[in-house]
Amino acid sequence: MILQTEKNILVHLFITAKTPLPSRMIIYGSHGKIVIPDYWKASSATLYDNTDHATSLQVTQNSEFVFEIQHFNQLWYQHQLTSPVMTPTLTCHTVAIIEDLYRQWTTSI
Repeated sequence: MILQTEKNILVHLFITAKTPLPSRMIIYGSHGKIVIPDYWKASSATLYDNTDHATSLQVTQNSEFVFEIQHFNQLWYQHQLTSPVMTPTLTCHTVAIIEDLYRQWTTSI
């Protein structure tokens, strides 16, 4: 994805993951579940109650990367090297969680 800021700065964003799993999220609760078919670009979801009655949900929103790019631009203009939102400690903690999940997924296959 290539975006251009208001000050004509080009931003190239590239995030990738190779996984055989679908890009889907299911959130389970005590009264049912929510199925999000494509959580990276979520514009729809289906809410299922305990009787499997389905309710379709639709939302209009900007790309999820818009906020990340705006945050990066703010840091850039303020000459900050690290984010107060996504700190190095939080980044390492998040990576550890993903690594742990990945190990669980690969050992259970």
